[in-house]
Amino acid sequence: MSALYLGAMVEECDAKDITYPEPVVGAQIWVKSAIGNWGWVMSVGPEYIKENDCTVLTYDEAEKHWQEDGGEVYYKDHAAKGMKDSFHS
Repeated sequence: MSALYLGAMVEECDAKDITYPEPVVGAQIWVKSAIGNWGWVMSVGPEYIKENDCTVLTYDEAEKHWQEDGGEVYYKDHAAKGMKDSFHS
């Protein structure tokens, strides 16, 4: 997996150029670089998630994947922690 969707409260959907008046349940997109490191590159809202049938992970699921995959995780302190696992439908 070279990209993952981490469930988060987001203020905007970068993919659809939407700014929400209040945070909504969406996701942070984390990608793996060519040298094997992970970084948060953009946020997406519920519309994008639904339209693209994205599988959204909880923080614990993402962290497990990062640990198994190896490589550095940049901006990990910006990862959405403590989100309920209500992203699976």
